[in-house]
Amino acid sequence: MLNRFISRTLIFKSHVTQIDQIVRKASTIYALSTGLSGKGTAIAVIRISGDATFNGLSLLVGNKSCRKLETNPRKAILSDLNHPGTHELIDKGLVFWFPKPNSYTGEDTAELHVHGSRAVVSLLLRTLGKISDFKPAEEGEFTRRAFINGKLNLIEAEGLSSLISSQTDAQRRLAMQALDGNVSKLYTQWRQTVLKSIAHLEAIINFSEDEMIDETILDKVQEEMVQLKESIGKFLKEASRRSELIKGGVNMAIIGLPNVGKSTLLNKLCKSEQHFVSFWNFLHLKRKILQLPS
Repeated sequence: MLNRFISRTLIFKSHVTQIDQIVRKASTIYALSTGLSGKGTAIAVIRISGDATFNGLSLLVGNKSCRKLETNPRKAILSDLNHPGTHELIDKGLVFWFPKPNSYTGEDTAELHVHGSRAVVSLLLRTLGKISDFKPAEEGEFTRRAFINGKLNLIEAEGLSSLISSQTDAQRRLAMQALDGNVSKLYTQWRQTVLKSIAHLEAIINFSEDEMIDETILDKVQEEMVQLKESIGKFLKEASRRSELIKGGVNMAIIGLPNVGKSTLLNKLCKSEQHFVSFWNFLHLKRKILQLPS
C-alpha cells in the first residue's frame, strides 16, 4: 500500500512538472474581456497575460508611460496607445499593470481600458497579434493559467464559470459558495481525514508487532473511512439534487380554461404583472426563465 501511494505521488508530481514547463514556454496571450455590440460600447477592456506583457506595453504606450506603470502597479495610468510600426495614435485610455505573482493569472498581466469602438478594438487586437510571442487567448485560458499557477483551485474555477453563466439569484448564490471557498474547506477536511488515516496505516506497516503500537488504530481507521464514505455520499446526493434544481429549474405548466386566472396565478407567484399573456401575443411568447421570490 505504501509503495503504491509513493508511486502515485511521484506520477502526480511528474504531471505537475510537465504542466509547469508547458506554462513557462507558453506565449503571452491577449483577449477582449468585455462584450462589444454592433454600435460599440462606452468602454472595452483588453487583457494581456504572460512574460512578454511589459515588453508589449512598452511598444504601445512608450517608455514614459511604462516608467509610470512600473512605479505604480495596479493603478490606472492615462496613456496614448500608438501603433508600434507607424506610431499612429490608436486611442487614449487607461492602462493597468499587474506584476506577477500578484495578478489574476499569477503571471505579468495588463489591462487596456479603451473606448468600445469596433474600429479601435479591432486595430488594437491586430496590433497585439503582430507583437513577438503574443497570441490570441483560447476560451477560458486566463482562468486555466490561474488554476495552473495556484491562484484558483478547480472548485473555484468551476464556481467562476457558473457565476458568469448564472441567470438567477439562486444560481449566483450557488456559484459564490464555490468562489468563497466554502466547498473547498469541506473538501480540505475530507483530505485531512484521509491523510491522517494513511499516516496511521503506514505506521502499522513500518513498525513491527513487538513495538508499542496501539492495537485499536486499525479499527479506528476503518471506522473513520466508513464515516467519511457516508458523509461524501450524503453530500454528493444532496448537492447534486440541489444543484440540478437551481441550474435547471423546474418545468411547470399552468393549464386551465380561458379566463380562469392562469396569468393572475403566475403574476401572484412572481409578485409581478409583467407575465400577463393576451390571446394576440400568445403565439409570439418565448420561453423565459422566471425566478420566484423566496
